[in-house]
Order: sequence, then structure tokens, then C-alpha cells
Amino acid sequence: MTDTVPTAIPDCAARMNANQLKLLAILAMTFDHAIFLSASLAAYPALRIPGRLAAPIMCFFIAEGFLHTSNLRRYMGRLFLFALIAHVPYCLYFGFAPFQGTPYTSVMWSLLMGLMALTVLHQESWPMPFRLLSLPVCCLLAYTADWNYIAVLLVVIFGVFREDPVKRSIAHAAVGALYVLQALSYQLNPIPRLGVFLSIPILLLYNGSLGRKSKVLQHAFYWYYPVHLLLLYLLHQIL
Repeated sequence: MTDTVPTAIPDCAARMNANQLKLLAILAMTFDHAIFLSASLAAYPALRIPGRLAAPIMCFFIAEGFLHTSNLRRYMGRLFLFALIAHVPYCLYFGFAPFQGTPYTSVMWSLLMGLMALTVLHQESWPMPFRLLSLPVCCLLAYTADWNYIAVLLVVIFGVFREDPVKRSIAHAAVGALYVLQALSYQLNPIPRLGVFLSIPILLLYNGSLGRKSKVLQHAFYWYYPVHLLLLYLLHQIL
């Protein structure tokens, strides 16, 4: 979801560009959503593990987008627009009432809150207490969205520790542990959430390059999320 080509990060082990990682996120997300309504399967918890790759990869590229965008206001506006667009498909597919004031909404809102928190934290001319306060405020605003404050924290750590893969991975693991503990506090099965740790080595493979630069691909990555949820919902209604 970056607006410009990021500067390559020298790393002989890295071998995946941004487009490839985003495609991986899309495949993981689609598989996860496709089996969401199959909770009766014995292997259901394990089958949802790969789906936990998607959100951390999205968060990573939100942070990359912040660092490389040529127009931050337009970037935020685009995320806000797609948070609105994705709200109805998300609610329909996951069984919420989109037109009755439901507080639940998609991960797009959490990504936007993460971008806002990262933006405020980088305003060096602003008072430090105000900048630090932005993090809990954005976490609170994302509370009822998919991936809620976990996504906000991931966007922030990916932006803050971008130049230090070791610290980034440690912070990533810490937030992942919080994500698993969150499931336990909600009395949910924590097994699917263990997949969040798979995204740590995957993101270390990023080579810092965008891959093929295309406006079509850029917009497709935004549109895919709401469109695939709507299509899955319609398919479920037909079947």
C-alpha cells in the first residue's frame, strides 16, 4: 500500500518484494475468510493459523507507506475511504448489522488508526506528552475494529524500528504474545492466533523493493479486501 518505491534495504538473505508479500497476504486472508464459516471442522483452529499472516503484512506496508508516501494527507484519506467502503461487506460477512450503528468494523479502520498514531509520534515539533498520548488514544479508537489495538501497535513498531530488524522482530513477537493472550482473555481458542508469529520470519525476507510498479496493482490491493468479502458473502447466501 505504499505510494512510492521504497529504498532497497541491503540484505543478502532478503528475496521478496512488496508486491510478492502483499500477494501472500491476500492469499492468506482469502483462505482464512473462506473457511471462517466452517467452524464445525475438527481441523478448523489449525486451518486458521495461516490467515494470521495477512494483518501483520498489511501493518508493515502501512508503516512503509508512511515513510515513503509523497502525500501523507492523501494516503490517510485513501485509507479512510476504504475503511468506509469495507465496513458493510465486513459486517455482512461476519454477521454484524452494518446499518444499525454497530461498533464493529474492518481491519482497515485499525490500519488507519495505526497510521495516525505513527504520524503523530513523528511530529518532532509537538510536545512529547501529546505525541505519546496519541498511541493509547488511537488504540482506544480502534478497539472494536478487527485486529483492534494490536494492528495499531504493529504499525507503530514497524515504523519506529524499521532500521533495526532485531528490535523490530522482538517487538513484533511481544505484540504477537499480547495477541494470543487477548484470545485467552476473550475465552477464545488461541491456536489460530499462533500464526501471527509466522509473519516475523516472512517480513525479514523483504528486500526493500516494490516490484512491478503499476497503478492498477496499487488500487487492486485496496479494492480486493472489500470486494472479496462481498463476493464471499453473496456466495454463502446463494449456497
